[in-house]
Amino acid sequence: MALIEEAYNEHIETPIFNIEAITNDLYKTLLVTDAEVEKVKLEFNSEIYLKESKKLKEVLSSKINLITLLKTDIEYEEKKSATANEAKQMLENRFGKDIESIVFLLDELIEKQHNKLKELHTDLLKVKKDLHILHRYSPHYSENDPRHLCPICITNEVSIAMIPCGHTICESCCNKLVHDKCFICRNQIQHSIKLFFN
Repeated sequence: MALIEEAYNEHIETPIFNIEAITNDLYKTLLVTDAEVEKVKLEFNSEIYLKESKKLKEVLSSKINLITLLKTDIEYEEKKSATANEAKQMLENRFGKDIESIVFLLDELIEKQHNKLKELHTDLLKVKKDLHILHRYSPHYSENDPRHLCPICITNEVSIAMIPCGHTICESCCNKLVHDKCFICRNQIQHSIKLFFN
């Protein structure tokens, strides 16, 4: 960073007589080499990132759908259990001990319903835990996400996108741009836009 600032102060603050010579000097003194640019392109391949994001979105969507289905199953099983309890109570009140065999069968049914409910609740908790883990490690989770760091200074969070190339850098590095060329791909920048993350 100090090298970029030194080059900036030396060549921009002083009178400019030979633009071509200054441009050549700047390219020689810039911190980012073509090899580093290629390395960054390989490490942060947007196609791979988009594919990973799409896969993760599908998995998250299926987990959310599974949670909805499990909640519906739980509600249904709770209603069945309540109905069985009511039927048992009604039969005991109406017929007394004459129908112990029916009551025994209803007790078995109620126990099965309770076991089924326990199983469904366990499944729901497991799926919720999986969903939380997936969300925590998804590319959209900002904490400790290297994709949000400026690839130039590797210190600040990216806040500017350059048009038309789409590369992102922090505001500090954007202010140091020379001749409106992208630090990463060296394409001409038409304009830049401010980025906001949720």
